[in-house]
Order: sequence, then structure tokens, then C-alpha cells
Amino acid sequence: MDTYLFGAGASKSYGVSPTNQKMPLANEFFTIFNNLKICGNPWVLVGKTINYVQETYGVNPFEFTNFNDDIERLNSVVYEKFRVELSNKNMPEAMWLNAIHNELTFIFTSILNEIQNGPTSKFYKTIAANIGSNDVLITYNWDTLLDIALFENSSWCCDTGYSFCPNYIYRNEWVKPENNLSEVLLLKLHGSTNWLTSHTIFSNEEPTFSHVGKPSDINVFESTLNPYPCFDGRYMAGYRNFTYGYYPPNILAKPNVPDGYTRVRSIMRNGQNVKGESPEYGVESMPLIIPPIQDKEYDKYGSLFKQLWLNASIALTESDRIFIVGYSFPQTDTATISLFTTAFISRKQFPEIIIINPFPEGIVDLFKYKFGIKEKYIHVDKCFLDDDYNMAKW
Repeated sequence: MDTYLFGAGASKSYGVSPTNQKMPLANEFFTIFNNLKICGNPWVLVGKTINYVQETYGVNPFEFTNFNDDIERLNSVVYEKFRVELSNKNMPEAMWLNAIHNELTFIFTSILNEIQNGPTSKFYKTIAANIGSNDVLITYNWDTLLDIALFENSSWCCDTGYSFCPNYIYRNEWVKPENNLSEVLLLKLHGSTNWLTSHTIFSNEEPTFSHVGKPSDINVFESTLNPYPCFDGRYMAGYRNFTYGYYPPNILAKPNVPDGYTRVRSIMRNGQNVKGESPEYGVESMPLIIPPIQDKEYDKYGSLFKQLWLNASIALTESDRIFIVGYSFPQTDTATISLFTTAFISRKQFPEIIIINPFPEGIVDLFKYKFGIKEKYIHVDKCFLDDDYNMAKW
């Protein structure tokens, strides 16, 4: 049994996007967004972020295209301010900051959707074609480049392949998952652009979801042929499987309307911001990703991420070989270091460790001195990943 762990460097290898852009690192977020056509689409909401950047950094709105702060730092500050205002019961400010945080999440997800909306990744395709039954793939990436390659080149399916059972899967309409057993598991420890939940609302000064149901009720977008229902009918055509244009489909759920409240919506119209033509039934959805902030809220979604991380720990405990692909174990990622430490304590034999990274020295030291792996079990390929990297040689 093999386990593959993928970091940002793996998806960064994707170099055939029609946008001519690569997946962004934290300090490339705004630069890449401003290089994409969506930055000029009036349906792509960025106004709250522009206002916040103006108020906080003094950046003129007309110069926003030159703004290039680290998205993790910016989002972390916004979300921490939200928590403070929420604890202080300053609801107008808390709701405003939460709206900015959600807007950043949508923009971030949209960037990934635009870039991955191209040919299947050759690098991930090689992996999909060579994995064995019962192998496990673990990724911190939100994009669906790996999902697409597995869907097209292996027996993987999203009905069971994410290790949880979705509420519904969108296959040109919302359908219940089938009992197809995926031999390979894809564990996305920070969520995915095609996992959908509902927006946050505030009831009795506490944030909750705008749908009735459990926090762990997750829906998955796979594909569509026809326009799907979404916010203001703003369906965008021209996207491949596991990828969509800014607004994901509305989910089938009962709206969460607190007692004494009525659900209303107002939309400002101008000559460009015209209403879309797709249906509007259901509850508006948003992507379920653990966004790039320092203090990640895994518990927000019930037991979902606890189970995903437990499954990852089991895989690391049982694997004969563990591939570390494009991931550098940053010191701030204490959750991952704890994950490996706990898993290796439970092992009776050393696994083979294969590290594929252009700067592997710190990772090798971590495995030797922190995780206790003898050097003879550690193999290194010191290189930058690209679409032509041949994983089959291992």
C-alpha cells in the first residue's frame, strides 16, 4: 500500500492552463487574479475587498490591480478582527468582516477554477494510471486537478472516493450518491473547490449556516450539461467537470430562517450587472474550503475534517511507501507535523519515504530527527515538478 501526500508544488506543476497562469502561492494571489479575465466580470464580487484594502492600506480603488499582499496574512487579519467584533457583540462590524472573508474565499476559489479549466494534468494523469488498489492520496490543495485525473484514468469516483458520503452529487442535477466503491481514496484535508455548503448567517449573534441540517452535510459538484440554479441566475458556461464559473449550483436544502425573521435579498443593478438566465431554486451555496488563514477552523464543519485527518493517520500508519510530493512541512503547520508524529509512533516497521522537492534538506532532517526514520529508508529526488515528471519510475 502506498500513500501520496501532495502540497502546493504538485499543482504548481500544471502548466497548460488556457489562462497561461499557474496555481497561485500565497504571495501571488492578487497578481494572478488581476491577470485573469474574471477580474473584469461584474458578476465577480470584489467591492468589499477593495473597500477594506483602501481603508486598511490606503490603496486607491483605481490602483487595486497593483495590490499584492499575502492572501494568508490578509485573510487571517480579517478573520481575527471578525472574531473580536463577534465576541464584543458588535454585529454590524462582524457581519461586514465576515462578508469580506467570504468574498475572499469566492475570489480564491474562482482563481483555481479558471486555471484548472483546461487539459487534464499530465503529471496527475501519470499518478492516476499507476496507483494500485487501496492506495491513498492525501492533498492540502483545494483545486480539482487531481480529482479530474483520477476520475478519467482510474476507478475513483466521488460517490465514495473522498472517504465520506456526500448529501448529493451534481450530475446535471442533484442526485443521491451511488454505492460505487472507490478502490482509491482521495483525502482533501483542507476541503475542495467542488465541495459545497451554504453561506453563514447570524442567529442570536452566533454564526450558523443558511441551510437546515448538520454542519457536516456536504454536497459535491461533478458535472453539468445544462445551466444550473445559482445566485441571481448567474450561471457561467464553458467549464469542464469538477470546475464551475464563480457561482456554484444552489443546494437542495431547507433555508434556515430564525423565528421572527423573513428571508429577503436586494441586488443593485446597473448596465453591466444584469440578471442571469438560469433557475434560482434551492439555497445559495459556497465552496467548502479551509481558507488560507493561520488559525484554521476544522470544527466548523462538525466531524467531517476530524474523520478525514483520522483516515490520513491510518494511511500513514499502514503504508509501505509514503511519497511527499511538492510539500515542504512549514513550521507553522503543526497539525501536519502532529499527524506524522502520531502515525509513526504506531508503526512497527519503517516505511520507505520518497521526497520529491527542489529543496529537500529540511524535510529530510524532519523525517530523521523528528519522526525517527533511518536515513537508508529516505529517498530524495531534488527537482522542480513539471507536467512531464514521471512518477512511474518509482
